[in-house]
Amino acid sequence: MRKAAREALNEEVIKNDHHPPFFREAVILVFGLIEDSTAWSNHIHRATASALVAMIYDQESLKSTKDPAIAWLHESSYRFMRAAMPGAHLVEIFPWIRHIPSR
Repeated sequence: MRKAAREALNEEVIKNDHHPPFFREAVILVFGLIEDSTAWSNHIHRATASALVAMIYDQESLKSTKDPAIAWLHESSYRFMRAAMPGAHLVEIFPWIRHIPSR
């Protein structure tokens, strides 16, 4: 995993591949904040989700704060966070459950 992460996130790749989407998201974020500064949290959520979509899936920027991709990303990250929390699974509390057949 370390080697794969290094190949995908080294300094050369960041400068050449990821800088333009991040710059575009920063510009869109600033213009969004100028238009409506009261909803700054929504603008930051949109910019973060849009940067992730651009970096991982190589898609265009998400234009709206109500885009379904934003809700999907937040729901996925929430589920991952809940699953990774210590004590989230009964087998961590009761180790003997591991020996019960799966049927």
